[in-house]
Amino acid sequence: MSGGQPAIRGYLIQTLIALLDALAKDRPWDYVRLEPADPDLEKIDLLWEQASGTRAVQVKSSQNQIGKADAERWAEELETHHGGADELELVLVGPCAQSVVQLGRAGRVTIPPPVPLNLDLLCQAAAHRLALFLESQGASAGRADQREALVRQLGWRLAQWSAESHRLSRAELAGLLEAWSREEAAKLPLFPIFTAPQRNPFFTGREAELEWLHTRLRTAGRAVLSQTQAISGLGGVGKTQTVLEYAHQVRGDYDAVFWISAASELELRTEYAQIAARLGLPHDAGDAEGAMRAARRWLESSPDRRWLLVFDNADDPQVLDVLQGWLPSSSPAGDILVTSRARVLEALGLVSPLALATLPAAESTAFLLKRTGREQAGEVTGAAELARELDGLPLALEQAAAYVLDRDVPFAEYLASYRRQRLALLEQRGPQSGAYPQTVATTWLLNFRQVGMESAAAAELLQLSAFLGAGAIPFELLSAGRGELGPTLGPALAADESLSVYELLKPLARFSLVRVDRTEQTYSVHRLVQEVTKGQLSEVSRRAWAERAVRGLNAAFPSPQFENWATCARLAQQGLAASELIATYGLQSNVSARLLNQVAFYLAARGQYAVAEPLYQQALEIRRQVLGEQHPNFAQSLNALASLYESTGRYEQAEPLLQQALEIRREVLGEQHPDFARSLNNLAALYDSTGRYEQAEPLYQEALDLYRQVLGEQHPNFALSLNNLAALYSATGRSEQAEPLFQQALEVYRQVLGEQHPDFATSLNNLAALYSATGRSEQAEPLYQQALEIRRQVLGEQHPDFATSLNNLAALYFATGRSEQAEPLYQQALEVLRQVLGPNHPHTKLVQANYDRARRAR
Repeated sequence: MSGGQPAIRGYLIQTLIALLDALAKDRPWDYVRLEPADPDLEKIDLLWEQASGTRAVQVKSSQNQIGKADAERWAEELETHHGGADELELVLVGPCAQSVVQLGRAGRVTIPPPVPLNLDLLCQAAAHRLALFLESQGASAGRADQREALVRQLGWRLAQWSAESHRLSRAELAGLLEAWSREEAAKLPLFPIFTAPQRNPFFTGREAELEWLHTRLRTAGRAVLSQTQAISGLGGVGKTQTVLEYAHQVRGDYDAVFWISAASELELRTEYAQIAARLGLPHDAGDAEGAMRAARRWLESSPDRRWLLVFDNADDPQVLDVLQGWLPSSSPAGDILVTSRARVLEALGLVSPLALATLPAAESTAFLLKRTGREQAGEVTGAAELARELDGLPLALEQAAAYVLDRDVPFAEYLASYRRQRLALLEQRGPQSGAYPQTVATTWLLNFRQVGMESAAAAELLQLSAFLGAGAIPFELLSAGRGELGPTLGPALAADESLSVYELLKPLARFSLVRVDRTEQTYSVHRLVQEVTKGQLSEVSRRAWAERAVRGLNAAFPSPQFENWATCARLAQQGLAASELIATYGLQSNVSARLLNQVAFYLAARGQYAVAEPLYQQALEIRRQVLGEQHPNFAQSLNALASLYESTGRYEQAEPLLQQALEIRREVLGEQHPDFARSLNNLAALYDSTGRYEQAEPLYQEALDLYRQVLGEQHPNFALSLNNLAALYSATGRSEQAEPLFQQALEVYRQVLGEQHPDFATSLNNLAALYSATGRSEQAEPLYQQALEIRRQVLGEQHPDFATSLNNLAALYFATGRSEQAEPLYQQALEVLRQVLGPNHPHTKLVQANYDRARRAR
């Protein structure tokens, strides 16, 4: 049965998947023999050898429908050719009759469920496995957007190489695939770049809208009218699919097409920053803002490269405000497209976005028939009635078609079932925020039940996901938090094993209930899917799942120390969602308070004070109610909130909290406890910041002595006390006493934390300040520069400490007669502090005064 080029590629890619699976899964095999056959038969036989016996596997693909007789004939041929094998398996790739799907076995030959002949999906599956394989070998997995092209090349290499019989060990197979990957990857060019999602093969209609885009953006390769255009409309009306179809139609006109999700500020910033990585632009890996600036500079200054930039789902007004600041300035080489539910987009300079309406009746009917492959099935009338019932909303049409196709039911039967269930469901729950009509919710409910029939654990994963932040849910939240996720979902998740997550997401992804990002190992759930899911649960169940979500996230969220920041960054957005859950469901517990405190600590450490503050306050109140005001954890919350107040210049609010925390720790923990020393140090720091040196000094000295006794002189807290006391000595004119303490603190940090830690940078900065104050500018300058670079790499250019380093280095330049070098550093520092701390913060005012002085000196 000839299937043509797609069928040939199908069996090659599926054979490659089988080989990669054998290397990834710890299967007990010693050798594999690849036996060629007549190329017209479109197959490669794999003979797996192991001590317990042999297993013959044949991958057979066809573009034409595979019937039961075909499958049985191929199984008989396999048994004839490899009858000596202990096990026989026939893997079918292509469209199969229902009788083949249900076959399971023919004679001695096992026939697993057929694989659809969808080359895009096959290549995606192979690309994922290839990335995992290369990473396991310590090799580069390359760019995600090029892996599918690499897989196609490997398929052809496999076809050429297997023209003769080969017998390979596991190590030989791994070495061969790694070598091929390296050779083929080297041939792939940087351009073109295309990061848009897979094209929808069932896209129907929208000719007028697509023509509008072509006219507004490009005519015969020449930019016309406005460079930026947008499509607005109701959620689910097909904005994304229309722009996606346009992007695929014109991809040959561009060197690069970048697709960015703007559903949240976090997604916008993350995916915008990834442009720099895809282009290989120089930037600091930990500085997303810097990566975004590098990407924007390239977009604005690369006239020899034509590009299309799509911002999808920019619905949130706050995200639109952020997006406004990151749109590249006008460039004849580039075009920008935005999709949004917002009707008014004047903030983006767009007065008249294209308003997308629902599909007309004829196009809706055509879509249903095309999507289900029933153009010739005599079901036009049923499809037309269903299209009218669903009122032409593309998302509703897609969900209904997916159900009809999967269950193999006539349109008329689906429509009758829909009409019966809709009334009962409407009584239970009305429209949700006007974003989707009831029809979508009803179709989702049918899918929910089907998922439950297939996998109870997958159904529970959807229920859990309804209580998480909708976008970018990291896989590690599930694996690390599995012990808190209930007796069904928890055991279905394996520790540190993403494949178990993929397995649970599979039934959900089949019905478009989730979107999986294999590269980032995250998945997302539409907000309306979440709302509908919640609506199907009792109040008791909703509270139970909310509590599981909070407990699971708490188990996954690590101690927010510097070495854990990467994990904290992936989970922080979920922490903000958990804060809402805790408030909504009244989840007052030690677990809730701990999670809120940890998330807030991380956010404050990254300079996101406005986001951290309400979390600290929420944690404080929970601990007040649950533990009382004499508990050490309540003192911890007092201390944390006070530190944030101090960092943001609110000393009057911070002082009573620090004093209260000190007294609690004195009474409950005693005066020999490290936490008591921490309170002494923090209160002293506040006195120090407000010029009350006589009050600060004895507290610093008491904390230093206590840390020395309890923790020893090689502990970071001891170094912190040394540093603080030295800074006080320096501020009060006792430089000779300060210098050895600064130097001792620096060495402790160097030995204990390493030279890339933020505290080491602070110590460098302080010692440099002393050198500068005592006229030793030549010694100060390299320390200032080193501190600046550490903070740039570790904290990013939007952190207040980075601004402090800019200011200090600028002050040195100014003091040594280099005003021209000082002024831009002052200006950059001022912009950061205005944004993060506000114009009235003491640090901001200080830098403003320095900047003004530098400008006057010109």
